[in-house]
This record gives sequence, structure tokens and C-alpha cells, in this order.
Amino acid sequence: MVALLHAFFAAAPLAAPARALARGYLLGKVRVLWGSLCGRQASTLAINAVSLAANSNVPVLGYTVPYTVANVLLTLAGPVIVLIV
Repeated sequence: MVALLHAFFAAAPLAAPARALARGYLLGKVRVLWGSLCGRQASTLAINAVSLAANSNVPVLGYTVPYTVANVLLTLAGPVIVLIV
């Protein structure tokens, strides 16, 4: 039972990015989607790698808003987690 819970909590964070990636392939907006996934994870190094791989700055268009939202949520979640623990 514990192993099943560990597997669920390990796979759960991958569900939303996988769903977004599948939706992007269906809509054909893959370049902007990669930038959005990098912004969602607040990863500046990842957006640089994606931009270099695409030979374009198009992925940066999808990076800005998710990056901002992720940083705000990270800032607000810190005190909440401290209060819970």
C-alpha cells in the first residue's frame, strides 16, 4: 500500500505537464508550449536550452506568464507550508 502511494505521489506532478504537452502537439503550438512548461517550473536554464534547441526565441513567448505565476505561488506557499508544519 505504501509503495502504491509513493508511486502515485511521484507520478502526480508529471500529469499536468504531460497533458499540456499532448494538447500542444494536437494544436501544433509546440514551440510556445515548451517555453510555457519551462516557465511553469521556474527554470531559467531550461528556457535557454529550449531556445538553443529551437534556434529561435519563440519559446520565450510562452515562458513569461507561467514564470511569473510560479514565482508568486512559490513566495506565497512558503509561509503556508511553515504554518502547516
